[in-house]
Amino acid sequence: MKEFLKHIVMSKVQWFRSYAIAVWTFVTKGLQATTDHTWRTTVQEVWNEKIQNRNRSKSQKHLLRHSL
Repeated sequence: MKEFLKHIVMSKVQWFRSYAIAVWTFVTKGLQATTDHTWRTTVQEVWNEKIQNRNRSKSQKHLLRHSL
């Protein structure tokens, strides 16, 4: 009887552990994906802004040169 109970408890512990690992993996992967995505979009936004500023300054210089 004792062995039987021990077996049940151990199988429950094993199941719980594998379940916890699965949840942990899912959560960390999800977080990693969202932070990665956020980081990437932020970098892209900054880069686009830089390019726009460069283009704007070029066109302003161009206008200045032609207005003189």
